[in-house]
Amino acid sequence: MEGFGLKASDTTFAGILGAFSSLEEGKKIHSRAHARQGEAVQALELFERMELEPNEVTFASVFNACSLMLDHREVGKRIQDRIRGSHLEANVTVATAIVTMYRKFGKVGMARQVFNGIQHKNVVSWNAMLGAYTQNNLDREALEVYHEMVAQKVHRDEVTVVIALGISASLRLLKLGR
Repeated sequence: MEGFGLKASDTTFAGILGAFSSLEEGKKIHSRAHARQGEAVQALELFERMELEPNEVTFASVFNACSLMLDHREVGKRIQDRIRGSHLEANVTVATAIVTMYRKFGKVGMARQVFNGIQHKNVVSWNAMLGAYTQNNLDREALEVYHEMVAQKVHRDEVTVVIALGISASLRLLKLGR
């Protein structure tokens, strides 16, 4: 996948494990997924030991690390509380990482609250919110977000198109798919 410029997620790894006939191939994939989680743990440990004030890139990376490990929900929430009320809370990069984290935890309502607080949304933040709804089988809500996106004249990219096609297929909306 990565040879084609695509990034595999934990969901990708879990989904393809069962597709291999060889136990050895499955073990290789499993160990790669485990290594990614190990890197996330290391990232969180380094964050806790940082002596400098973290910036938006640091926080976005930390929220991404939290999203890789379902047992780190409280860590992500605690780190979000740390930036509450600061300029970083509304930063589009940080907020989008938080939306993605909550999406992966199945906390769509919390993802929507964070999304609503983003002052200058971009296509990535819109796609993150669309993904939160679709990943959690809330396609009607995703359709509403898509319509908001269109109404606000947000440029839609390839990711948006793929998500919109998924929504239209799920809801059997031929017109949206066109």
